[in-house]
Amino acid sequence: MLPGKHAGEEALDQLDGLIARPRKLQGRSEKKRGVFYHRSKAFLPFNEDAAGLFVDLGQGDKFVRYRVQTVKGRARLLAMARQEMARKAVVSLTAMTGTMVRN
Repeated sequence: MLPGKHAGEEALDQLDGLIARPRKLQGRSEKKRGVFYHRSKAFLPFNEDAAGLFVDLGQGDKFVRYRVQTVKGRARLLAMARQEMARKAVVSLTAMTGTMVRN
C-alpha cells in the first residue's frame, strides 16, 4: 500500500456516504470500518494524511491513490472500484474454469 495512515473515526464520519457504496460491491469484505478486502488482500483502504482524505484502490498488483474530498474524485474512485471488481470476477472465473469469458 501507499504511505499514510488508515483514516480515523472522525475522517470516516466525513466519508460515511462514500464508505457505504463499496459495501454494495460483491466479492469484498469490510474487516474494519473503512478497510475493504477482496479475498484476503486489502483492496480499498480509506486513508488520511496532512494533504487530506484518500482511498488506495488495489488495481492488479499495485495500489492507486484517489483523492476523495471532491464529488469528481469520489465518482472516479467508485467507477474504478466497480471496474476492478468486475476484472477480479473474470480472473476468478477463468481460474476456476480454465476458460476465458467474453462479454
